[in-house]
Amino acid sequence: TVVATNPPTPTITGPATVCANSSTTYAVTPANAGSTYQFSVTGAGNTLGVQSGNQQVVNWSSNSGSLRSEERR
Repeated sequence: TVVATNPPTPTITGPATVCANSSTTYAVTPANAGSTYQFSVTGAGNTLGVQSGNQQVVNWSSNSGSLRSEERR
């Protein structure tokens, strides 16, 4: 039996402050092998294109909103 005492906690990395009408790339780090990530935007923004592994491009139509990622194994 293997027990991970301090497994890494993935976080979303990328700029916290953005300009309206800009596109920004975010990533989940560290990405866990064998996992997929589903990104969702709340507020004034939308995801662009197809997500690439642990990365997603977001287009912010204003400077308010939030990004969430769900890890799936």
